[in-house]
Formats: sequence, structure tokens, C-alpha cells
Amino acid sequence: MRSIQHTTQIYNNLGYWFLIFVLLAFVGFYKTYFSVLLDPHPSVIHLHFSCMALWMGLIIVQPLLIKYKKFSVHRALGKLSYLVFPLVLITSAMMIRYSYFAYKSGLEAKVQNGLESYSGAEILHLSAYEMGLAIFYILWLAIFFILAIYHKKDRIPHSRYILAAALTFMGPTVDRIFIFWFETVLLWGFIPFEYISYTLINVTLIYFLFLDKGYPKGQKALGISLAIYVIGQVLYATVRETNLWENMVTTFVNL
Repeated sequence: MRSIQHTTQIYNNLGYWFLIFVLLAFVGFYKTYFSVLLDPHPSVIHLHFSCMALWMGLIIVQPLLIKYKKFSVHRALGKLSYLVFPLVLITSAMMIRYSYFAYKSGLEAKVQNGLESYSGAEILHLSAYEMGLAIFYILWLAIFFILAIYHKKDRIPHSRYILAAALTFMGPTVDRIFIFWFETVLLWGFIPFEYISYTLINVTLIYFLFLDKGYPKGQKALGISLAIYVIGQVLYATVRETNLWENMVTTFVNL
């Protein structure tokens, strides 16, 4: 019983732990967003950031409302998420499209200036390849949100899928810290930076999987979440080099 009470207390305090993502977001986006906030930016950047900030706020507040037994407010904000989350998906899609063409234009400019010698086909391939990380994270977020809503009447799996959804903040924040603060895309010269975030996500889910001893529903939800992440990570490492991936991304951004 003590173990179950301890586990319940940890989940009720997740909102406090999720505040770490606020710090990570500030550090990760400081150089490219906060420090140049007053500079001209495409409106899609501000729109996407605002929607993600709202979503992060909901992720932080909702567990705390349960902790302090504000159930009616929790349910009201849960209904608000039905509006916020589609906006997150829409602005994420817009951001991916913007990033694709910005990256593609950058490669074309390098070719025109004689800095690179990419062919047109190589530029299309590299541009699609570069969008992989953002696409996988938004797909993970969508899957876990749908699973959480499907189990909204069952607190245990619902909270576990929300945890899995919250962990998607790990990539966009931690990855950017490595890129813009440590100015590296390879750790120790051979490990791509994104696999550090993947490792942190997997280890966190494994920790909670063991923590959920005594909660079969919780372990099942966390096991499914871990499997979804690992399958996605394997696909991320393999499919981005394929023509199928290039065709899918190119079709999407040109819709």
C-alpha cells in the first residue's frame, strides 16, 4: 500500500516536474527566439510558439489540479485542450512546411554561391531528410494525446499517456541546447545529438514502468508508450534515407 501511495504522490506532483520543460525551452530557444524576439520573424513562428506554450501550460497545470482536488477546473481545461491541441498540430504542420522551404532555399543559395555542388535531386532529398525529427515528434505527440483522450475516464492509463505526450518536449528543447549552446550535432564525434533525447525519454518511461508496480493498467500504458517511442526511433534511423520518405514529405509540404 505504501508503494501505491508513493506512486500516486509522484504522479500528482508531475506538474512540478514538468516545470523543467519551461527552463529547457527557455535555454534551448534563447539564442534563436527569445534573444531576438523583437526582430522581424515570420508570423508562423510566433503562432506556433504561442500554441506550444499554451499546450505546455496545460500539461503543467492539469496534474496539479488533480493534486489539489480541483476536478471541475481540470475537466474544463481538458475540454479546452480539444481546441488547443488541433491548433498545435496545425501550426506544427505550418512550421514544418516553413522549415522545409527555408532549408531548401539555404541549400540552393549555397549552390549558387559555389559553396556546395548539390544536384536538384540531392537538395530535395536532404530537405526531406532534415524534417524527420520534427515530423516524428509531432506524430508521437498526436498518438499519445489520442490515447490519453480515449482513456480520459480511466485516470491511471490517462495520466501515463499524458506523461508520454509531455516527454515530446524533450527533443525540441534538449536538442537545441546541444546545437546552439554546445555547437555540435555529434557527441564524442559519432553519436547524433537527438539520440540523447531519445535515451532520456526511454529511461524515464522505463523508470515509471518499474514505479508502476501494483498498477497493471499503468504498466500496460507505459509499455505501449515505450514501444511506440522505440518503434518510431528505429523508423527515424532507417526510413529517412528512402525515396518513400522523400516522396511523402515532398507531397506534404506541397499540399
